[in-house]
Amino acid sequence: MTAASLLLGAALPAAAQQAGALSPEERMRETLLYGIEGEVLQVIARLKASGDDSLHPELLRTFQATSNPAVAAAVLDLFALAEVRDAEKTALERLADPDGDPRLLVPCMRYLAAIRSVAAAQPLAAFLDSGDELAAAAIQSLAALGQQSSGEALLARLRDPEYSPGLKSQLLLALGTLKYQPAVEDLIQVVANPDEERVRRMYAASALGEIGDARALPALRELFGAQDSLLRAYAAAALAGFQLSEVEAALQDALRDGNARVRQAAAKALARKDARKSVDILIYKARYDPERQVRLEAIRSLGAIGEARSLAYLREAYQDRLLGNLYREEALAALLQHDPGGSLGAVRAVVEEEWSRKDAAVLEFTARRLSALKQAGLGELFRRFLESPNLVIRLYGLRGARLNRLGSLREKVRELAEGDPHPSVRREAQLVFEAL
Repeated sequence: MTAASLLLGAALPAAAQQAGALSPEERMRETLLYGIEGEVLQVIARLKASGDDSLHPELLRTFQATSNPAVAAAVLDLFALAEVRDAEKTALERLADPDGDPRLLVPCMRYLAAIRSVAAAQPLAAFLDSGDELAAAAIQSLAALGQQSSGEALLARLRDPEYSPGLKSQLLLALGTLKYQPAVEDLIQVVANPDEERVRRMYAASALGEIGDARALPALRELFGAQDSLLRAYAAAALAGFQLSEVEAALQDALRDGNARVRQAAAKALARKDARKSVDILIYKARYDPERQVRLEAIRSLGAIGEARSLAYLREAYQDRLLGNLYREEALAALLQHDPGGSLGAVRAVVEEEWSRKDAAVLEFTARRLSALKQAGLGELFRRFLESPNLVIRLYGLRGARLNRLGSLREKVRELAEGDPHPSVRREAQLVFEAL
């Protein structure tokens, strides 16, 4: 029996359940082909959740036959998620009708972009001069498709003074996504024009950051002098796309900006291994910045830099009982991502210190983070978690034991499966025992 039938057997529409002679797969198949909208959407949702592909032929036939936008979109969304190309031909045929229902055409565009259909570029470009809804979807889909050849048509519309003003921002973003070098001078003009709409200047800055052409640096640096804090924030974020040697000083200066969004964007842009010159200011921001999001971003960037001073600070922060748990957990997350082996000593010290405390919050987030880590040397920590009086910590211990395939804990897991007072732990332990 397929995973879909197990999930769907109890959830099929009532009309389908009455056909008692049919298997669950057959009932689902008939529902897809003959059911009403709500029934069909329910089956598609369950198939998407289960990942079962046994009914893909029926899904394709459903898409080919339907004029229902919701059903078509649901099928194409499932196919896009599963990277199934079966509907490509039909989707392209739908795009050949420029007068079709936008509610059907837009899902086709997004699906073709998701599967990177080489044949879709020309049909999509044909919609650039349609109404705003279809044109916007075409712009976004061409960007997602990633073909440099589409940049020329997009840039031509950006330069066209008669083109829909409401679509110019989408064009800017699309040119950045494509990293379309011929658009650099046009994007610089938008950024540098104080009379241009704020959103367009922001999006042009973002696009220049994605392209990463050094010609844009003077205009982006100039943007740091703007009174509008959002413009400064976009400028800081854009600098992440350039060589660090060209922008590190500007990003350090942005960390001193009076606006938190600017500081946060600058901290995020410094999340690079070669940003060692910025460790001291990032540690300062992680300790003292008045805004939570700036402190958290600084912690993440210190982890990404990963040099001795930054890692030492993160271990110190994780072990600091006077520091808020939000920052302690973020420090642990950065350590486990960038230096898991070198951080187990700090983890053991925290577990030992926190073990007998009434407030188990630190132990719980530590166990949760470790349960998702595949790393040598975790066996004794997970054994201790399995012995915790805390239900949540025992569950995380079980999940970590399973992920790391810790056969040495099999007997302890069996004891929990047979005798733990909580049913949820017994169920989880039984699954882990069978997997070890």
